Amino acid sequence: MDWYYIQGNEQAGPVPDATLSDLAIQGVITPDTLLWRAGMQDWQAARMAAPELVAVTLAPHGSSTYGSAVLDENTGQCSMCGAVHPVEDLIQIGPHTICARCKPLYVQRLAEGVPFADAAYVQFGGFWIRFAAKIIDGLVLLPVSFAMMMGYFVVIGMNAQSEQFNPVLMIGSQLLMNLLMWATNMAYVTFFVGRFGATPGKMVCRLRVVTANMEEMTYLRAFARFWGEFVTGMTFGIGYIIAAFDSEKRTLHDYICNTRVVRV
Repeated sequence: MDWYYIQGNEQAGPVPDATLSDLAIQGVITPDTLLWRAGMQDWQAARMAAPELVAVTLAPHGSSTYGSAVLDENTGQCSMCGAVHPVEDLIQIGPHTICARCKPLYVQRLAEGVPFADAAYVQFGGFWIRFAAKIIDGLVLLPVSFAMMMGYFVVIGMNAQSEQFNPVLMIGSQLLMNLLMWATNMAYVTFFVGRFGATPGKMVCRLRVVTANMEEMTYLRAFARFWGEFVTGMTFGIGYIIAAFDSEKRTLHDYICNTRVVRV
């Protein structure tokens, strides 16, 4: 299909796909060059209108050029526009690495049910894989829970062997142990999900928590999601089971906090 483009203040074209790519390599077409073809409602920037034809890379001095991307351990390439960015500026959505500039279009395509260029799409973490991640997280926290239980039993044993049994001490120590377990679990979930988007269990299972717009989690949202899962736990497991029947594999706390768990 033929393309038209704006060069200077004048319209140029039509040119076929191959010529458009050649013009991009030559630098005639830039990321902000306006393109149009039959079927489009309006002119769009090249990076949005034809990301599969215009591969954008960043020169060492930071200006936009075209050609073969040069990657190292500190950079990554956007799956949509091909632009090279620092890894901290990219987000992993399912099988794709997306830059901030392309994320709105990518999310729009997902919302419209339009497959990505390679027919791949975001895969959500299902019930069983999330259950496995939860088991792994339980094993990670097991030494901490065991240490707290041992401390509790020591206090109970000392209280039982004393000349005057103190029921307040027994109840207080149990409440303290439960409080410490809750605080540990809360800190564990809030830190890992807020910082990395996944707990160690989810990392092992290659899962990641994101917002409905496929944005990174914040500490505040991770904290809220922890308490949302507390509400889920009060439903006798129903809040978890609904993930097996939801199209986006959402649990009750995903609904509460508007989050998704995707496969990485």
